[in-house]
Amino acid sequence: MWNNMKGPPARDEDVMLGQQAPGADSLRARGAATPPVQPPHQLLPEPAVRVVYAVPADRPVNAAYRQGISNALTDLQRWYREQLDGLTFRLQDPLPETCTMPEPHEHYTHGGWPRVWNEVRDAVIGCGFLDQQSAYTWVVYADVDESCDVTLGLGRGSEGLTMMGSWDLKGLTDQEWVHCGLGPFGFGRWIGGAGHELGHAFGLDHPIDDEGALMSAGYAGYPNTYLREDEKAILRMSPFFEER
Repeated sequence: MWNNMKGPPARDEDVMLGQQAPGADSLRARGAATPPVQPPHQLLPEPAVRVVYAVPADRPVNAAYRQGISNALTDLQRWYREQLDGLTFRLQDPLPETCTMPEPHEHYTHGGWPRVWNEVRDAVIGCGFLDQQSAYTWVVYADVDESCDVTLGLGRGSEGLTMMGSWDLKGLTDQEWVHCGLGPFGFGRWIGGAGHELGHAFGLDHPIDDEGALMSAGYAGYPNTYLREDEKAILRMSPFFEER
């Protein structure tokens, strides 16, 4: 699982209420201990995507970034719905939850992969998110700048978790954003990038020889890209997708 990865990420049963055991009255009559009544188990919530905006300790919460994230996830719900003929992923709340990380920005910027991924992931876990036993797939946007001359620690997705950095936040709020000397890119590239990484979180891999697909290089041309038929088959079986 993503919490113990050594390589880079590419990417309800019925519950019975506790009941008193048969014969309890006769046990009490003989002075024996009464078997405890187990409390009711809480049913897990429906599988859904949860979004977290992670902010270093010395940076303010940026309302424009939060709104940009919300707009992107809402648009991706629409796009997936069109691709899957009415099915799309369940989103707990399009407006992201906020995590204030314990260290200043400088702490999270150096070392590239895997250090930056691990430091941001651990900080978000410290905020009470990323529970692997939960019913959620997680999308994390961290306001962390990384150098363009290292193997980036963010901008990756694995099953159950994707994390992106400040360049994605800037791209979602600045139509003319230039990243590492490339661009400018419009909003579509950054929404598509989130859709691509979210695909990894849903268990999709990079296809071979199909550059127009979302899970290949097609995300840069979002929304003018597509899911392949094999990818659609996987998502139709996913507990995170429903008709909406």
